[in-house]
Amino acid sequence: MFPPRRLTMENYSQGITIANGSRSCVLILHGYSDTPYEFKHVAEAIASIGVDVMVPVLPHHCVSSDELEKVNRAEMWAWLKSEVAKLKQRYAKIILVGHSLGAGAAILAATGGEPIDGLVVSAVNGVPSTKVRFLMRWARAFHVHSFYARYVLLRRIRFDPAYIEWKLARFPRISLHVFSEAIDEIPEYIKDTNRIRVPIMVIHGASDFATKVQRTSDLYFNTVGSTKKVSVIVEDTGHAVFFSPHFDALIKIVKEFIQDVLDRGNEGEVARRFRIGKEISEV
Repeated sequence: MFPPRRLTMENYSQGITIANGSRSCVLILHGYSDTPYEFKHVAEAIASIGVDVMVPVLPHHCVSSDELEKVNRAEMWAWLKSEVAKLKQRYAKIILVGHSLGAGAAILAATGGEPIDGLVVSAVNGVPSTKVRFLMRWARAFHVHSFYARYVLLRRIRFDPAYIEWKLARFPRISLHVFSEAIDEIPEYIKDTNRIRVPIMVIHGASDFATKVQRTSDLYFNTVGSTKKVSVIVEDTGHAVFFSPHFDALIKIVKEFIQDVLDRGNEGEVARRFRIGKEISEV
């Protein structure tokens, strides 16, 4: 087992690379309006099993609110396809870890037959919550295109104060267009999930405001074509599942899944469902 790697970030807008000299790579895809820095702890934890880990800056991120408005889902899918192709020239195995928007990109890579060996996706949507559907209808009716970002969660968990100030200065508003597009595209997006054949882990926070958690978890678990599939619901957290108070228990399961994919690939039939709270229970 490799010791934990600790990174010193020179600035908050850069990508993260942890090189262990491995022939396997884990590519972490952050969510919309997030940055690699918010997944630094995830990258360090996964790197401890000896794989190379990369957290790139997604297209149009880490610049400004105006630049974020240029985010286009189709462009991001094309960008990820190109990134996977480049990584395949260097690595024997590639595992994608995607959160929210990054999860959507990772799943489309799998349904599109990209040469990846496994998926870990968190906060992916399938059955949007009533609250989100109402808010999107309201925003369209009243021509609301963005909202003020206050970063309440980052403040509550006492995340790096300098980073919060950096983010407030550069991203005071967040556009709604990506959320709106995502809601519209879900039916088309979901119908292809049965094409997923690689090992997959799907993670949700029990209080995720964006989705009907249990129904979405069930949907992916029951429709993906993978013979090796794991679903996880984490209590006491919402959309930002990797900031859960149960992070240690969650990342342990994630690392075990990744290690199994690296060691055994698609070998063996696995269908497991976990719920993480004060204890880990298999359901």
